[in-house]
Amino acid sequence: MTQIEALKKKATNISDAIVRSGAERYEVKMFYDTVFRPATEYTIPQSVIPKKSLEEIERCSLSHIVGKCRYARGTALPIRYGPERLTG
Repeated sequence: MTQIEALKKKATNISDAIVRSGAERYEVKMFYDTVFRPATEYTIPQSVIPKKSLEEIERCSLSHIVGKCRYARGTALPIRYGPERLTG
């Protein structure tokens, strides 16, 4: 299994667990910040994964979390990842 496949599987498993947890919007955001991000992002600076592959992993795994937070899945990334004071 390649590093890309392993990271994709890990991200998808964690995002599925978060969505199935029955958590509310605020709790999903907390799980994203405290579980998903540390588990998937710590290896990125140490890897040579192409940007396109990282975007594919993100698209597959985060779409469930975004939907659970009641955002439209097609929301533009600059809006979705904007400052928290602007509900990003």
